Amino acid sequence: MSGGKRCPDCSSGEIMEDAHYSQEQLVCADCGFVLTEGKLTSAHTEESSMQGGRPVRGSVRGGSSLSCTRGIIRVRNLCRVLRLPNSFADTAVSYYERVFYLPLCHFARKEKKEATMRCCVYITCRQHHWPLTVATISSLVYSSYEVLTSVFLELVQALKIDVPSMSLQDLAKSHCQSFRLLQDCSSAPKNYTESPDKVLERTFQILELASEMWLVTVRQPIPMITAAVYLSWQSLKPVQRLSCTFSHFFFLIRLLVAN
Repeated sequence: MSGGKRCPDCSSGEIMEDAHYSQEQLVCADCGFVLTEGKLTSAHTEESSMQGGRPVRGSVRGGSSLSCTRGIIRVRNLCRVLRLPNSFADTAVSYYERVFYLPLCHFARKEKKEATMRCCVYITCRQHHWPLTVATISSLVYSSYEVLTSVFLELVQALKIDVPSMSLQDLAKSHCQSFRLLQDCSSAPKNYTESPDKVLERTFQILELASEMWLVTVRQPIPMITAAVYLSWQSLKPVQRLSCTFSHFFFLIRLLVAN
């Protein structure tokens, strides 16, 4: 954060220092406006390609374009929201820079470009065995699950990288972190909140049993995990919770997350 400076484009005070290709530059975190650039070009090129501090289309393809800078900021912001280590953010940014000028991103519609940024973060987490699901990112940034999944597969092929699979236990632990019923929540109905450790322990047992019976084979994991969590949660206090249907349980979860 650079104190005292304000963005001339949107008047925001959220000015951050961003190292791009080892060059320091000041960038508005809200709109992506580049206040000062590193020595990526000569003074003559900068004067001809900048108009009032804003790069024009086609200026410095190597990375100083406004749209690329905005994407880098959004990738780093998502890593910050997820509280990922700094090394994760650097890796995610490097993936984004590699695919930015490829047709799957550069000439894509806005929704797909946004999905590309988020999938770069998701791929990084998967490679470091960090428990994060596509569903979590989808609910966090209000993106289409189907679009994210499609872009993820395209990115893996474009980057030519291996992405390790996640175990059901890791997925369950990550998926349950967004359930406010599994923590202290004053807005939840009485006797509905529950200890996450107790629910996860029973959830792992149910998933293990389902796996042994081949119930999870060729099925999407998140619906299976959600069902296992529901059964575990219900069994801990059956007298108070047997009347709560799965539809009501799922609706309540989404309602508490939205609030």
